[in-house]
Amino acid sequence: MIVTGHRSFVFPYASLVIGLVLAACVASSARAELDYEFAKMLMDRDEPSFETDDLVERMAAQLEAQPATKMDARLIRATLFCKQAVRAGVEKRKALLDEAEKLYREILAGDKNYRLYATAEKEAGTINSRRATTMMKAAMDLEKTNPGEAKRMRAEAVATMGKIADGHKAEADQLIAKFKAVYDKYKKWGDEVNKKGELPVPPDMQKQLLGTFNPWLFADKRYIATKIEQIECRDDSDPAKKKEGEELAKLCETRTNQDDIMEFPTIVAWYNYMRGRAFAATQNEADAAKAWKDALDVRDEDMAPEQKKTVLALKKLILHDLVKMKMHAKKYGDVEQVIVEAKVDPALRTLFDEDAGKELMVDYAKALTLPPDAGSAEYEKAIKELRVQIQKETKGGAVTRWANDFSRTIAEMLEDARTNKPAARPKLSAAEWY
Repeated sequence: MIVTGHRSFVFPYASLVIGLVLAACVASSARAELDYEFAKMLMDRDEPSFETDDLVERMAAQLEAQPATKMDARLIRATLFCKQAVRAGVEKRKALLDEAEKLYREILAGDKNYRLYATAEKEAGTINSRRATTMMKAAMDLEKTNPGEAKRMRAEAVATMGKIADGHKAEADQLIAKFKAVYDKYKKWGDEVNKKGELPVPPDMQKQLLGTFNPWLFADKRYIATKIEQIECRDDSDPAKKKEGEELAKLCETRTNQDDIMEFPTIVAWYNYMRGRAFAATQNEADAAKAWKDALDVRDEDMAPEQKKTVLALKKLILHDLVKMKMHAKKYGDVEQVIVEAKVDPALRTLFDEDAGKELMVDYAKALTLPPDAGSAEYEKAIKELRVQIQKETKGGAVTRWANDFSRTIAEMLEDARTNKPAARPKLSAAEWY
């Protein structure tokens, strides 16, 4: 394994954070406004060399003792349990999510004017999705050792995501009817009053259009995003996967051609991205590539800064999903090419500073070594790249989750070379081997 740094460099920072936590716990009511946000910052800072869970729990206990901050304490604990569930075992995940759901329900049953009520409501709505996600992860871990249990877990995840998707669709169907009634009036006004298109839209009509369009759009996007997750939960051998993927891709294409959506290029790009993702879920690479090309063809020269950010975010999502699709199809040469090109792209290379990009670096290293004809040169190249990533993650003595993941991947590669490809063993020193 890789030596990841010296813990001593972290201690001054730890002392500072502990001091800040204690200060936050005895802060005035004005400072209490930041309790939840500060706790989330601590959770995000959590890493093997500096674990923050205990600090967050101590902070929640202090807040629980004050009547004015009891709700904050519950919200912080619920958020912490959801975070811990991601890395817990199957049974522990279920228990943690059950506890988080109980806390969210207590908050939602209380004061509707609680300043973070909307946050609690939003997070509570993701619990079932989290259950399905953790169930799918467990199913994938068990596929080789217990295929029967893996199949059961996968089916449960599909059912859970389907129930969530059905709820979003019912909401979207209800909201689009309201929007359509207003939009029909708008079109009639345009045909009868604003024939030359020179008049501004009346303020009341504009307000009604936005007031019905935005709620429907958000509900429709939630439905499509959840439905794709359900499709991705299905096994490749499941006939429903291809059928549902094609149906969803067709719906996304319909959205891109709607009169009320076509004038918004970033919304059109989003639906094209999701259309490509639906095709990718069924390993239809050709149609996925076409859809993603349509999403990327949007011109952003005259866009506002926020719109440009949206387009860049979509480009990064497409890059991530393209690599995942290629890995699933075992087209490792394509993966290498895509990653190499993205790393020199001025905009896209920033992805590799994010979690999604770091995940792709693991895929890149595996893509170099998984082909049957991979030799010592490929192993050395993969290990060298992962060592560069580890150096970034251990800068200043920190040891992040990704440093451990990169180290684990190197260990797995070396073991694979040692046992399965003796001729491909990379030329490393004794220290590098162990």
